[in-house]
Amino acid sequence: MWHSLYTDKFLKATVLVFLLSVIAAIGFETPLLLIVPFVLLALPFVFEQVIYKPGNMFWLLMITLPLSTEINFTPSLGIDFPDELLMMMLTGVFLIKLIFNKSLLSKDIVQHPIFSLLLLHLLWILISVVFSVDPALSFKYFSCKSLVYCSICLAAPVKSLPTKGRSEKRGGWGFAFQGSRGGDPKF
Repeated sequence: MWHSLYTDKFLKATVLVFLLSVIAAIGFETPLLLIVPFVLLALPFVFEQVIYKPGNMFWLLMITLPLSTEINFTPSLGIDFPDELLMMMLTGVFLIKLIFNKSLLSKDIVQHPIFSLLLLHLLWILISVVFSVDPALSFKYFSCKSLVYCSICLAAPVKSLPTKGRSEKRGGWGFAFQGSRGGDPKF
């Protein structure tokens, strides 16, 4: 599908952007500007992977977990790179897909005891937000936990891990949600 995005006009525009970025990199003495055309070339492929194949992005997250490193912008503000960026992208994709496809969370998942425990945990965090010394920080913690854990640690593995015939080989949430009635969830 992404091959159709690489049309002649797109490639000519990328060559033009490359020439302009070379001129700008020389003029401003900033070689970092040479990255721009390569990012432009990668955009259709990345768009396809994010929108049409989010399962691949989930597996990329699993691969990069041991390779992540913390980058501090200020002494109190940091990000785990590239994991937190992938988690934010997966959360956004999950929320958009959930808005347009309500059946993303199947009956088997919602009725599973682990899902109930997760909701109980999030309720406890919400109660803690009310009585917190710093409610704004606590609410930020709650929103991150609820969005990230419910989408990435719950729905993404169930959608990405195999469901037919190999459920005993699955790990994490995918194994836990193989179905409380003895079968695999219907996705």
